Amino acid sequence: MPIITLQDNATGEMIRIRSVKDPKVLYSDDGQVVITQETKWLYLEDEDLLPDKLQEQLKAPRLNQVIDGRYLIYKIDNQP
Repeated sequence: MPIITLQDNATGEMIRIRSVKDPKVLYSDDGQVVITQETKWLYLEDEDLLPDKLQEQLKAPRLNQVIDGRYLIYKIDNQP
């Protein structure tokens, strides 16, 4: 799983986050079980989830991408 270092543009603070897979079990109309995996992002320091607004913007993270107008993706480690 990737570990991303975000830089807060206002303070210069470096924040590390990591992704985890959140499996969901759904049932199709014909009764089949469908398992999907959604990627969720957690703060590395305390394991809290990032706000939903940031989760959406991190679906396809790219180096030097600005998130929420405040955070810069400074570094991406362990890319798949």
